[in-house]
Amino acid sequence: MIEEQELDDLAYGISHDIGGCLRGIISFSEMLHKRLAYKLDDKENYWFQLLQDNNNKAQLMINSLLIYSRLHQSKSQTNINLSRLIQQIFKEVKQKYQGDIYKNMEISMPTHFPVFTGIEEHWRLYYTYIIDNAFLYQPKNSPGHTPKIWVHCSEQPESKFKITVEDNGIGVSDQQLGKLIRPFMREQSEKDYPGIGMGLTLCARIVQLNKGVIELDHSSTGGLAVSCTLTM
Repeated sequence: MIEEQELDDLAYGISHDIGGCLRGIISFSEMLHKRLAYKLDDKENYWFQLLQDNNNKAQLMINSLLIYSRLHQSKSQTNINLSRLIQQIFKEVKQKYQGDIYKNMEISMPTHFPVFTGIEEHWRLYYTYIIDNAFLYQPKNSPGHTPKIWVHCSEQPESKFKITVEDNGIGVSDQQLGKLIRPFMREQSEKDYPGIGMGLTLCARIVQLNKGVIELDHSSTGGLAVSCTLTM
């Protein structure tokens, strides 16, 4: 049986080597397009654009696999102030979303979280993906809709605590709910909701490495609720 460490090393090796090949394809396709641009008609330019778009998407997929394969690497642990970390991430993510529906966005979170020991890089990545999804997956062309995000924190038995990020976005179907942590899993059109479907996969891996439990459920408002249970 292949050990978990070996699987991570395999993912790293494959993504690193394929990434090198892909960068070569991107580079030579750009050079070829520049050299032939004056000869190409609209359809041929469109084909080159499709090639470039797919190259860029494949590079994003490779990069996400590299991130996944490196998560297990030993890093120093510190006492994490989740309140400060999540507030910083909300501020950073909100700068990406400037549409009208976000002007009156409602964000609710506790003033106090348990302090626990962990790898801050992991939890910065985790909450960046979760909060970014809550911003992104809001209804399009829905007059009067106000995006809302709630962060809940509750103590659990056996010195555990549970943190849930809940939104009032478009949510997911029952059929897809249990599949969202699969690599490159998407339910929505990439044109409407850009991404490659690796965010929740990385989040699940982070929780696993920190000996926690991740749960995905429908929120009470129809959106998505993502919970993480950890030991204090």
